[in-house]
Amino acid sequence: MLIQINRVWRQSGNSATYLFKMASKVDDTHSGGVLMKTRLLWIGSLVVCLLAVTGPAFAHHAWHGYDMANLTTVRGTVTRFDWGNPHVWMYFDATDDKGNVEKWAAGGPSPSRMAGTGWDKETLKPGDQITAVGHKITDGTYTLRLVKVVLANGRELICYGGN
Repeated sequence: MLIQINRVWRQSGNSATYLFKMASKVDDTHSGGVLMKTRLLWIGSLVVCLLAVTGPAFAHHAWHGYDMANLTTVRGTVTRFDWGNPHVWMYFDATDDKGNVEKWAAGGPSPSRMAGTGWDKETLKPGDQITAVGHKITDGTYTLRLVKVVLANGRELICYGGN
């Protein structure tokens, strides 16, 4: 036999069991179910937001598109040196075998990381002769992920510790 109590149909039986279930709200689909669904919705939304925010950061630092298996060495003349966050960039002109000028860009880590290996904002100036060693991008442009730079006096400055 079914009895209606507080708009919830239940099977008649032990009233103590029924009271325990009502007090705990475990069996109440109107209160506990909604609260649990709301809580899961909030947690799910938080996870999605965190993934959306952190995804670009991981993509940014992945260096996808660079030939990480091979090193490229390019000699050239510095045209610009940008010592700024989030990455240090240097620009230089190199000449190919036919005498054509190639405009290169080479990116390194943050200024604070490069400062730890001997770099500062005055290390390079336009007109300086350098040899840049790094991983070339695979899209055909003249872009490197720097490993090191060799100055005209032979001094080597490491960027990423050789990795």
